[in-house]
Amino acid sequence: MHTKIAMSVFLTLAISYFNIDVIPINTPLKYSSLPTYHSTYETLDRDLFIRNQGTANTCWAFAANSLLEIHLLKNYDILENFSERHMIDNSPVPTDALSGGRFNIAMGYFLNRLGPLSENGTQNFFVKSYVYANNDMNMTKQLIKKHGAVVTSIFYDISRTGFFNEDTASYFNPSKSNPITHDVLLIGWDDSYDRNNFRSKPKRNGAFIAQNSFGSDWGQHGLFYISYEDVHVLDTNYSIDAVENISRDSNVYFYDETGVTHFEGFPEAKEIYGINNFTAGIFGNDQTEYLTGIGIYTSEPNTRVTFYADSIKFDPLSVGLKSPLGETLYRLPGYHRFELDTPIELIKGAPFYVGAKVSGSGPFVFPIEAPYPGMDYEVRASENEGYLGSGTMPSDFLPIFKFRNQSSLAIRAYTTNQ
Repeated sequence: MHTKIAMSVFLTLAISYFNIDVIPINTPLKYSSLPTYHSTYETLDRDLFIRNQGTANTCWAFAANSLLEIHLLKNYDILENFSERHMIDNSPVPTDALSGGRFNIAMGYFLNRLGPLSENGTQNFFVKSYVYANNDMNMTKQLIKKHGAVVTSIFYDISRTGFFNEDTASYFNPSKSNPITHDVLLIGWDDSYDRNNFRSKPKRNGAFIAQNSFGSDWGQHGLFYISYEDVHVLDTNYSIDAVENISRDSNVYFYDETGVTHFEGFPEAKEIYGINNFTAGIFGNDQTEYLTGIGIYTSEPNTRVTFYADSIKFDPLSVGLKSPLGETLYRLPGYHRFELDTPIELIKGAPFYVGAKVSGSGPFVFPIEAPYPGMDYEVRASENEGYLGSGTMPSDFLPIFKFRNQSSLAIRAYTTNQ
């Protein structure tokens, strides 16, 4: 597929979300003290979560489902067993048992409310938000302690015996020339874990306690140790941040069917605005519909987002933005949902818009879905659905198509029928 990128006054910074290529944390943040040893399975039974992917390339689906299962049991005392088969068959990005995948694909499946589906065929929860840490040991440990686990990606090749020590169930990859190939869970850590347990010796003691998807006969009953010095283990660590009970009266509007694929950057701007137009009532319910929330992805720590919405169509030729509904500082990157203090009544068949102003310490990246070189599936969009701008005046905005052809803004609208 060929992508035509329109010329604009802004500099485009394309960050490939599927390659987990995001802006690193430059300034260390301060966190509360942490124990030298921690394991989620000190309080939860690991046998409830150990899975076996067999010979399939489905580690990403097992890791994502296990992450959510652990979050639910740890935080809500709810035990679930979600279907990897359903996730693979219904993913918004085409996948199969041999294609492999990424955590981001699983999040598209969750956020589009296609799942999770339990093995017994029921769906009881929606994923509300997730967060991640980049190259941040302390924050990764905080997320494990709070939510039970994080998903990380490492290099793993069963034919390469130099990295995994079967006798001690320990793993260490010291070379970035070995690419990321496998998703696992981090469920704890041991600061005193002996460096001499590794086949290739790191410089210092310490390891994460990890959970694989190779069954209970692998490693130490499904678990193993990854050195703190592994070159990939801290690259990007994802955690489910919030879930909600399923409601048949709740809807989500979006154009980014496969989720965010890029972040558009504007280094010369102090802040960037994005607006999406939607049409109310597309879910076919005769009840009155209310806008209750707005969802957006962020790509860097400490991103400040101001939210906008109105029950009219946004038109940069004639209609400016209404006063903001509120503002939130998101400490970690990820997907977030802003809840309106006062729901906005919508009219069936009539337009409405939701939008956000993004500002932070980086190049003010804004989330979009768009084709990119090497993409092996198709994304489509229609003109005049979304707009990007550098101010509040109508003349400050341009259609998203002016930046990237067949692109959509990754801003979502949540509604409730009453």
